[in-house]
Amino acid sequence: MVSTEEYSNLEGQVRTLRRDLENCKREKELWFKKKEELKEIINSKISEIKEIQTKKDKTVKEMSYLRKQRDLINQKVKALIGKIRSLSFKSGPSSSNILEKIKILEGKIEVETNFKKEKQIMEEIKKLKKQHGEIVKENNDHDTVEKEIKESKKIADEFHQKLNEASQSEEHKKFMDLSKEINLLKKEQEDAFAKFIEFKKKFNEKSKEYKRENNKFKKLERPKEIKFKNNFKRERKIDAEEFKRQKDQKIIDKKIEEVENKIKTKKKLTNEDLIVLQGKRR
Repeated sequence: MVSTEEYSNLEGQVRTLRRDLENCKREKELWFKKKEELKEIINSKISEIKEIQTKKDKTVKEMSYLRKQRDLINQKVKALIGKIRSLSFKSGPSSSNILEKIKILEGKIEVETNFKKEKQIMEEIKKLKKQHGEIVKENNDHDTVEKEIKESKKIADEFHQKLNEASQSEEHKKFMDLSKEINLLKKEQEDAFAKFIEFKKKFNEKSKEYKRENNKFKKLERPKEIKFKNNFKRERKIDAEEFKRQKDQKIIDKKIEEVENKIKTKKKLTNEDLIVLQGKRR
C-alpha cells in the first residue's frame, strides 16, 4: 500500500494533467474555429474580387481594342501627312488661275471665226478643265486627310482619358484594397492553422500522459486516512444541506402563520399569500 503523501501527490498530478488537457483542448478548438471563420471571410472576399475582376477584364479588353484602333489610325495619319506635304509642295498653277484661263479662252471662242483655231482653243480648255479637276480632287483629298487627322487625334485623346479613368476608377481601387486584405487574411489564417497544429500536438501528448498516469492512479488503493477525510467531507456536506433545508422550512412556516392570521382577522390576501397557501396544501 502506498503512503498518504505518495497517493496525494499522484492524485494532484493526475488532476493537473486533466486540467492541462482540458486547456489544450480548448485552445485547439479555439484556433480551429478561428481558422474556419477566416476561411469563410476569405472565400467571401474572393467571390467579391472575382466580380470586380470580371468588370476589370472587360475594361482591359476595351482598352486593348482602342489601343489597336489608335495605332492603325496613327499609321494612316502618318501616310496622309506625307501625301499632304507632296500636295502642298507640288508646283504649277493654282485652281483660280486655271479657271481664269478657261474663262478667257471661252471668251475667245465666242468671237473666233477660224474653225481650226477654235478647235485648238477647245482642246486647250479641255486640258485646263482636266487639270483643274485634278487640283480640286487633290484639294478635297487634302481636306479629307486633315479631317481624318483631327478625328484620329480626338479618338487618341478619348483613349488616354478612358485609360486614366480606368486606372483611377473605384473598381480598380477596390480591387487593389481587396487584394491586400485577402493577403493579410491568408497570413492570419496560416498563423491560426499553425497554432491549431501546435495545440493539437500538445493535446495528443498530454492525452497519452494523462491516460498513463490516471491508469497508474486507479490501480492504487486509497489510504484509510484519505477515506476518513472524504467520508467526513461528505457528512459535512449532508449536514450543510440539511441545515439549509431546515432554515428554509422555518421561513415557510412563518409565512404560513402570517397568512393564517390574515384569514382570521379577515384581511385581504395578496397573490404571494395565495401561493403560500397552495404550498401548504401540497
